[in-house]
Amino acid sequence: KKEFTSSYGLSDTVKKEINRLFDLKMKPKAIMESLLKMKNIKVPKMSQLRNYLSDRRRTIYGQSTISLGELEAWIHSHSSLPLDPHEVFVLCYRIDDSDEQNPIFRFVMSTKYLIEISKDASVVHADATYKLIWQGFPVLV
Repeated sequence: KKEFTSSYGLSDTVKKEINRLFDLKMKPKAIMESLLKMKNIKVPKMSQLRNYLSDRRRTIYGQSTISLGELEAWIHSHSSLPLDPHEVFVLCYRIDDSDEQNPIFRFVMSTKYLIEISKDASVVHADATYKLIWQGFPVLV
């Protein structure tokens, strides 16, 4: 049975292997199983692996939260119709913060392709609940 590291931090060798497996879109459990099968690797604790992956995601993708100002800037920068039929753009938005107790911040986004195929659909389901709820926004679907 492999021994788990008890010292602080991961070696460069372990980080390199984790990065390689992460780039293959492997989940933490699968990464751990792969590390356990490797020779001459000090296998980290699952908590160490999760912390390392969290830091790596933050480095690659940026912070997991976005400010209202950043979201508003993104909306403005994606409000024109793109050439690529699969590129996301903002169809419409409404920002009204004149009533501080009940500010309104709404936007709808799609792609030209999704709009085109929706013409033939009898039912359309729009969903972004996971990411929005995770960010702390109320969602109505």
